[in-house]
Amino acid sequence: MGLYSTIDPASGKLYDFSIQGDTPNEEELDKIQNYISSDGLPSQPTDAQAKEDDSLFTTGIGRGVDLIQQSYGSSLEGIGKKLGLESLQEYGASVAENNEKELQESAKSSRQLADIDGVGGFIDYMSANLGQQLPNLAPSLAGGYAGGKAGALAGSFFGPAGTAIGGTVGAITGAIGANIPFFYGQNREAQKEEIEKGNKI
Repeated sequence: MGLYSTIDPASGKLYDFSIQGDTPNEEELDKIQNYISSDGLPSQPTDAQAKEDDSLFTTGIGRGVDLIQQSYGSSLEGIGKKLGLESLQEYGASVAENNEKELQESAKSSRQLADIDGVGGFIDYMSANLGQQLPNLAPSLAGGYAGGKAGALAGSFFGPAGTAIGGTVGAITGAIGANIPFFYGQNREAQKEEIEKGNKI
């Protein structure tokens, strides 16, 4: 995913857009032009649009939870495989597989950049993706909080400065550590996809 910046010659405003590749394709250019021509100002949503936005947001939260569960399940599968624990491997594989099915079932409610067809499409895109990202913040916040507390406690032996430094380092370390299973699981799922496509053995 790349970033595309353009200036509206009429107003002189600078606009930044996320695009699929390095340069926008025709469809993306049309959507960008439509967005700029509307001046990026959202119109007042109707009741039906508001309900759809709420639905996209809540479905996005569900998709975010499914994605986390899929990643953690895949992590358990990988750990079980490496340690030779067949029951853990099978359990992790079933969790990952079930959540993959749920993600496929809710795929129609996901929104990509290519789906933006004006202000309404942009609002849909933001609603769906904001909802999907919220569950991903939970492990980071929990890990950061726990790490910050532990780091501050350890640093307190060196006085107030040690408490502050220890808390900061602990929070960063905790947030990163809490996300390792997620990233490990996501990497495993990406490798599986490549194998299914025949790109890897």
